[in-house]
Amino acid sequence: MAAQLTTTPLQQSLIQLQRVMLDADDRVHADKIEQLLHKLNSEPLAVAFCGHFSAGKSTMVNRLCGAELLPSSPIPTSANLVTIRSGEAEAQVRRHTTGYGSIVHSVPLEQLESYCKNGEDIEAVEIHYPVPLLGERMMFLDTPGIDSTDDAHKLATESALHLADVVFYVMDYNHVQSEVNFEFTKQLQDWGKPLYLIVNQIDKHSEDELRFEDYIKSVEEAFAGWNIHPNGILFTSLRDLSHMHNDWERLVWLLEELKTKGEQLRMFSMERSAAHLIGEHGKLLESRNIGLKQRLLLEVGNLSEAKAEMKAVEKAEFQLNELAQQPSQMGQRWKREMSLILDNANLTPASTRELAEAYLESRKPGFKTGLFFASGKTASEKERRENAFYQDVLKQVTANVDWHMRDWLRKSSEEASVAYEDYLTLLDEARDEVTVAKLADLIQTGASFTSEYTMTYSRKLSDDMKGVYRKAGMEILEHLIRHTEDHVEAELKAERLRLDSLRTQLEAYQRLHDLEKREQAYVKTLLDDNRLHPTPSMNVLTLPDLGLFMKKAQQTGADSWKEAVTGGTQAAPVDFTVAADTGIADRTDDATDQTQIRERLDETVQKLNRAGELIDGITSMGSLARSMREKSAQLRDNRFTIALFGAFSAGKSSFANALVGERVLPVSPNPTTAAINKIVPPVVGFPHGTAKVKLKTREAVLDDVRFSLETLGYQASDTQDWLRTIARLTPDRLTPRGKPHYAFLKAVERGWQAAEKQLGMELRTETLPDFEAYVALEEQSCFVEWIELHYDCALTRQGIVLVDTPGADSINARHTGVAFNYIKNADAILFVTYYNHAFSQADREFLLQLGRVKESFELDKMFFIVNAADLAASQEELTGVVTHVKDNLLQYGIRKPRIFPLSSKLGVQAKTADDESLISRSGLSAFERAFYAFAFGELASLAVGAAEAEIRRGATRLGQWLDDARIGDDARQSKLAALSEARAGGERLLAELSGRSRERELRQEVGELLHYVKQRAVFRFGGFYNAAFNPASLQDDGRDRKQALRASWKELSRSISYDLSQEVLATTLRIENFLNREAEGLYTEFARLLEQQMEGFHAEPYAPQAFATPAVEESLPDSPDVEKVLLEHFRNAKQFFEGAGKERLKAELETILMSMLDAFTERHQLLLMDAYHGQLQRTIASLAEQQLREWNEYAQGMQESLEMKLDLPDILSRHRELIALSKPL
Repeated sequence: MAAQLTTTPLQQSLIQLQRVMLDADDRVHADKIEQLLHKLNSEPLAVAFCGHFSAGKSTMVNRLCGAELLPSSPIPTSANLVTIRSGEAEAQVRRHTTGYGSIVHSVPLEQLESYCKNGEDIEAVEIHYPVPLLGERMMFLDTPGIDSTDDAHKLATESALHLADVVFYVMDYNHVQSEVNFEFTKQLQDWGKPLYLIVNQIDKHSEDELRFEDYIKSVEEAFAGWNIHPNGILFTSLRDLSHMHNDWERLVWLLEELKTKGEQLRMFSMERSAAHLIGEHGKLLESRNIGLKQRLLLEVGNLSEAKAEMKAVEKAEFQLNELAQQPSQMGQRWKREMSLILDNANLTPASTRELAEAYLESRKPGFKTGLFFASGKTASEKERRENAFYQDVLKQVTANVDWHMRDWLRKSSEEASVAYEDYLTLLDEARDEVTVAKLADLIQTGASFTSEYTMTYSRKLSDDMKGVYRKAGMEILEHLIRHTEDHVEAELKAERLRLDSLRTQLEAYQRLHDLEKREQAYVKTLLDDNRLHPTPSMNVLTLPDLGLFMKKAQQTGADSWKEAVTGGTQAAPVDFTVAADTGIADRTDDATDQTQIRERLDETVQKLNRAGELIDGITSMGSLARSMREKSAQLRDNRFTIALFGAFSAGKSSFANALVGERVLPVSPNPTTAAINKIVPPVVGFPHGTAKVKLKTREAVLDDVRFSLETLGYQASDTQDWLRTIARLTPDRLTPRGKPHYAFLKAVERGWQAAEKQLGMELRTETLPDFEAYVALEEQSCFVEWIELHYDCALTRQGIVLVDTPGADSINARHTGVAFNYIKNADAILFVTYYNHAFSQADREFLLQLGRVKESFELDKMFFIVNAADLAASQEELTGVVTHVKDNLLQYGIRKPRIFPLSSKLGVQAKTADDESLISRSGLSAFERAFYAFAFGELASLAVGAAEAEIRRGATRLGQWLDDARIGDDARQSKLAALSEARAGGERLLAELSGRSRERELRQEVGELLHYVKQRAVFRFGGFYNAAFNPASLQDDGRDRKQALRASWKELSRSISYDLSQEVLATTLRIENFLNREAEGLYTEFARLLEQQMEGFHAEPYAPQAFATPAVEESLPDSPDVEKVLLEHFRNAKQFFEGAGKERLKAELETILMSMLDAFTERHQLLLMDAYHGQLQRTIASLAEQQLREWNEYAQGMQESLEMKLDLPDILSRHRELIALSKPL
């Protein structure tokens, strides 16, 4: 060994470690220990430079050395470890040999480049050159770029770190927040050595886009978010040494300071390297046990399952006992939950107690009212007080106990797997005990009727009401627990069998676990014996304080580092598809895939048509034949609607053009007036290139004008009045929120005379320029409700309808019902956001709505587009933006979104030029692959599967008839008798079930949902208020104070109205899902009872029903008291914002709002009940009628087969063909 014996503790530890490693036949790590021993005796301070291959790392080292020693270019250069020392100019390379060891030989400096790039044959390069900065006490280590895919680069980088005492990690300005940076710097930090980050190429920074101070802060926060805390971050530019933020001189100063602390840094570093190498040595030994581990794993399955199984075995006996105790525990929990409901229910709030006091007062002896006709008035007043008190008590009991007890019953019964309807009568009976007589019975005889007694009476009343419900709840509990006990006993038997199976695998896992423990103990012993800690504190070091550096001219090294750098690096082309990798085949296969799917749909249509023909002549299969024809028509005439959403500036129209493949939709210059633009297939009467233009009605235009004027703080009574008001409008002193409304109003003013007589009409355009005018010219587009452009292209030929909706920041976005209908009914939702500003506030409100309704959809039909991704300066930047989009979506409850960064501009160019490579580079093909996989894969497969199931149902039914026709006479007669009885019984059942009402359940569901709508509106009030009443809107700048306050109030009212309408619309989806659950539950119950009546009958699977969504209020009615309240609390901006004015006004407006919200929820309770109750009952009746028809047809066919009235050869032939048709394509 090269090392000499010494009494130095560290050297003794290294020698001991080397011996242990050699004994374990680990020559790789023993050699690295040998290098540390050599370094301990003679090496200077080693400063390593790591980082991105294109970060300018080699160029930086060259500048520090004052000479072009290392090759540098935009592509990876150093492929192996390069050491630079100060001395006579020479170079040595260490070359790998076929056996163990290496050969060292000298080479001329001018030939170094090829050696530095050869990572396969060359192990290391050592350069000597006179570098004043290094002197005798420091050397540089240059490592390959860490994000290179070359294995030689990675190996060389890792092999150098044990020799490094200080590490500088160099990053490109545009690549800082890349995951590879975070991961690698985290590894460097885990070594425990001093780590400095250098952000290079800051000359790319644009102060116009971002303040440099903010950039610095974002870098610091990003690394802190990964729990990476470097010893310093420097920002440098080698291209512009005079850059005001350049830390070049600071870097040189830091290196000089580190050199003075060389010995301390070296000792600390070698201890850290020794600890790290022990860990790597342990991993090598672990790898030698892989064969044994794999054999053990074969016995136990995979390791994660084995760990879970071991835990399962350890807890099994306890779990069995727990399972046995489950009925009792569940019962106790259900009881606690019930008690929590009852104990926390406040049935007598202050308002109720006031009514109680009035009621009790009326029960005092001698109570009377009025002087004349006192007897009649007294009786009337008593009755009024009694009724008011009773109604309030009933309301409190319903809201605070009854609803919650019913929810408790529903959840508890679901846990117990019983039908909760069986126990509803107990709660109905409890509610029926809340009577007027009860109120009187609770009055204590001889009571003094004081305020104190009112409190006593109220407590007594509350206890009594709760006691009634508690009694009902306890009775329910007894039934639930008894049912649970029966269920658990069966589970116990199965669990004991599972436990026996798990025990057989435990022994093998235990052996594996013991082996891993021995491996871990081996490493720990080595660390402990050598007094090394795997993660030491760096507090023992005294590192230079970068804050003490004062910029001044540094004369370190050659003067050449001051010269400007020539040339530079260029970022690699950005691949938009990286963040949108869907694992789907390349675009060249798209046409084939779509063609195959279309062919499959066409074949399914043909199969359905043929199957329908086969059974059409059979009277008793009329319903099935009709169902097949309907499904065939749906597949044949399939329309697929794509709805585009997003802010005006997101490039929705441009993206639509990219999908179409031509520049069809013009980009509107005005975000406020965009209408709904649809691109649809040509039809008879509307050939390619023609359009249907629907203009708004006069009332709709006036409503929009009135809304915009009120938003600006103006009022107008009639057409001439608002025209005059608009004419007086000027853009000065408008707030940002008012500018879109100003633009809209001025557009109306310019176009009113030409449009007035055509309002409400449907117009036709013959050419694209005419169509474009209605889209892009403000004075025309502001009057448009929607446009349908009939266009023949690849997209529409596939039955796709493209809908470009008004921007989320459009004034039309307030018409929430329009957007909601597309969210609800579109087959796919595409949300487009812009690369440079995701997301706007309007985007956020829309995304909040998407988050509300996402879980209501059976399939995830949402796609998110990051448009203009060609603006990305780098792949890392693009990834950062996509991550930002993903994080924002998560905030709105949208998890696992499909996000596609792309350039619609490049996409249109590519499709217009038929440039396949450009289409791929634009990111459009990645989106289209995923989208068509959804549209023609997922959805088509569902449709085809349903069709094939329908054909199989027909084949099964014919097969059953054939079987019945073949049985003996006695069996046939017996079946006929049973059939007659079953038919009568089935009809009676359906008649009884179809009359069931779900009004009570629906009323409770609607009431609860609206209750939470109101709660969420109150919660968001504070944010809306602060946004509306802010210093920018209410300045003392000469503006009309009344008008400004009115505008702020309108903004607040608009925000709350929009939020409420969105909430209620989302609520309608939840209600419709509730209706479908109720309808499906009844339908399934119908089917189950009918199937019990008649063997072999199987009803058609339940198909979710469509319900008509009622129009909801889009604005709250104004309050006459508001303007007076506004003026009372606002004298001037200083008093309002710095004094108590703002908070006082907030309290007043909140009170007004609560009253408005109460009225709003009451109106919508009635509206939603009226809209949905009738629909539900009609749906139930329709489903019952459908099943009765199917039931009778099935029975008729069965009867005909039993009576031998069927042409058996003919039926047999049809049956065989149906069997063939039912086979999947």
